[in-house]
Amino acid sequence: MLEREFEPCSKSPILVQMPIEVVVVTVPAASRNAYFDAIRRFADTFGFAQRIGVTNPDGPNFVIQLYREDFKIIGANGSGSEVTRFRIPFYFTRNNEDAPNPGAVKKLRRDLVRILKQIDGIQIVGES
Repeated sequence: MLEREFEPCSKSPILVQMPIEVVVVTVPAASRNAYFDAIRRFADTFGFAQRIGVTNPDGPNFVIQLYREDFKIIGANGSGSEVTRFRIPFYFTRNNEDAPNPGAVKKLRRDLVRILKQIDGIQIVGES
Protein backbone atom coordinates (compact mmCIF):
# COMPACT_ATOMS: atom_id res chain seq x y z
CA MET A 1 0.00 0.00 0.00
CA LEU A 2 1.50 3.31 -1.01
CA GLU A 3 1.21 6.00 1.59
CA ARG A 4 2.09 9.66 1.67
CA GLU A 5 2.42 11.78 4.77
CA PHE A 6 0.66 15.15 4.82
CA GLU A 7 1.05 17.95 7.34
CA PRO A 8 -2.43 19.25 8.18
CA CYS A 9 -3.12 22.33 10.27
CA SER A 10 -2.60 20.27 13.42
CA LYS A 11 0.84 19.03 14.49
CA SER A 12 0.04 15.33 13.78
CA PRO A 13 0.87 13.95 10.31
CA ILE A 14 -1.86 12.07 8.46
CA LEU A 15 -1.16 9.01 6.32
CA VAL A 16 -3.10 8.98 3.06
CA GLN A 17 -3.27 5.87 0.89
CA MET A 18 -2.25 6.57 -2.69
CA PRO A 19 -3.87 4.66 -5.58
CA ILE A 20 -1.94 1.88 -7.30
CA GLU A 21 -3.69 2.34 -10.65
CA VAL A 22 -5.99 5.03 -12.01
CA VAL A 23 -8.33 5.17 -14.99
CA VAL A 24 -9.78 8.50 -16.13
CA VAL A 25 -12.75 8.52 -18.51
CA THR A 26 -15.06 11.11 -20.00
CA VAL A 27 -18.72 10.16 -20.07
CA PRO A 28 -21.28 12.19 -22.04
CA ALA A 29 -24.67 12.54 -20.32
CA ALA A 30 -26.25 10.35 -23.03
CA SER A 31 -23.85 7.49 -22.13
CA ARG A 32 -24.13 7.77 -18.34
CA ASN A 33 -26.61 4.90 -17.82
CA ALA A 34 -24.57 2.58 -20.07
CA TYR A 35 -21.44 3.60 -18.10
CA PHE A 36 -23.02 2.68 -14.77
CA ASP A 37 -24.31 -0.59 -16.26
CA ALA A 38 -20.74 -1.38 -17.39
CA ILE A 39 -19.38 -0.61 -13.91
CA ARG A 40 -22.00 -2.96 -12.41
CA ARG A 41 -21.12 -5.65 -14.98
CA PHE A 42 -17.42 -5.29 -14.13
CA ALA A 43 -18.21 -5.53 -10.39
CA ASP A 44 -20.36 -8.63 -10.87
CA THR A 45 -17.82 -10.31 -13.14
CA PHE A 46 -14.89 -9.75 -10.79
CA GLY A 47 -16.63 -10.28 -7.44
CA PHE A 48 -16.87 -6.74 -6.10
CA ALA A 49 -19.57 -5.50 -3.75
CA GLN A 50 -20.80 -2.27 -5.29
CA ARG A 51 -22.43 1.04 -4.56
CA ILE A 52 -23.14 3.76 -7.09
CA GLY A 53 -24.81 6.87 -5.75
CA VAL A 54 -25.52 10.54 -6.25
CA THR A 55 -23.41 12.86 -4.11
CA ASN A 56 -25.31 16.07 -4.85
CA PRO A 57 -29.09 16.13 -5.34
CA ASP A 58 -28.83 19.40 -7.33
CA GLY A 59 -26.52 18.09 -10.03
CA PRO A 60 -25.16 15.01 -11.73
CA ASN A 61 -22.35 14.23 -9.29
CA PHE A 62 -21.75 10.54 -8.65
CA VAL A 63 -19.57 8.26 -6.56
CA ILE A 64 -18.64 4.67 -7.41
CA GLN A 65 -17.50 2.33 -4.64
CA LEU A 66 -16.43 -1.24 -5.39
CA TYR A 67 -15.00 -3.46 -2.67
CA ARG A 68 -13.65 -6.95 -2.31
CA GLU A 69 -11.16 -8.60 0.02
CA ASP A 70 -8.01 -7.53 -1.84
CA PHE A 71 -8.93 -4.34 -3.74
CA LYS A 72 -11.21 -1.35 -3.55
CA ILE A 73 -12.12 1.11 -6.27
CA ILE A 74 -13.54 4.46 -5.21
CA GLY A 75 -14.22 6.92 -8.00
CA ALA A 76 -16.16 10.10 -8.59
CA ASN A 77 -16.83 12.63 -11.28
CA GLY A 78 -15.47 16.11 -11.03
CA SER A 79 -18.09 18.30 -12.65
CA GLY A 80 -21.75 18.56 -13.45
CA SER A 81 -21.34 19.42 -17.12
CA GLU A 82 -22.79 17.52 -20.07
CA VAL A 83 -19.53 15.60 -20.48
CA THR A 84 -18.34 14.40 -17.10
CA ARG A 85 -14.84 13.26 -16.24
CA PHE A 86 -14.65 10.30 -13.86
CA ARG A 87 -11.44 9.46 -12.01
CA ILE A 88 -11.42 5.77 -11.02
CA PRO A 89 -8.53 4.91 -8.65
CA PHE A 90 -7.67 1.37 -7.53
CA TYR A 91 -6.41 0.71 -3.97
CA PHE A 92 -5.22 -2.31 -2.02
CA THR A 93 -7.49 -3.12 0.93
CA ARG A 94 -4.75 -4.95 2.84
CA ASN A 95 -1.61 -3.70 4.51
CA ASN A 96 1.77 -3.85 2.77
CA GLU A 97 2.84 -7.33 3.86
CA ASP A 98 -0.45 -8.89 2.69
CA ALA A 99 -0.82 -6.86 -0.51
CA PRO A 100 -1.51 -8.93 -3.62
CA ASN A 101 0.78 -8.92 -6.62
CA PRO A 102 0.66 -5.50 -8.35
CA GLY A 103 0.17 -7.38 -11.63
CA ALA A 104 -3.29 -8.41 -10.42
CA VAL A 105 -4.46 -4.80 -10.18
CA LYS A 106 -2.99 -4.01 -13.61
CA LYS A 107 -5.06 -6.86 -15.05
CA LEU A 108 -8.20 -5.52 -13.33
CA ARG A 109 -7.50 -2.05 -14.76
CA ARG A 110 -7.10 -3.50 -18.26
CA ASP A 111 -10.34 -5.49 -17.86
CA LEU A 112 -12.23 -2.37 -16.74
CA VAL A 113 -10.86 -0.37 -19.67
CA ARG A 114 -11.82 -3.15 -22.10
CA ILE A 115 -15.42 -3.11 -20.78
CA LEU A 116 -15.66 0.70 -20.86
CA LYS A 117 -14.29 0.96 -24.41
CA GLN A 118 -17.35 -0.96 -25.64
CA ILE A 119 -19.64 1.97 -24.76
CA ASP A 120 -20.38 4.60 -27.40
CA GLY A 121 -19.26 8.08 -26.44
CA ILE A 122 -16.95 7.11 -23.59
CA GLN A 123 -13.29 8.06 -23.95
CA ILE A 124 -10.40 6.76 -21.87
CA VAL A 125 -8.35 9.90 -21.29
CA GLY A 126 -5.83 8.54 -18.81
CA GLU A 127 -4.40 5.34 -17.37
CA SER A 128 -1.60 4.76 -14.92
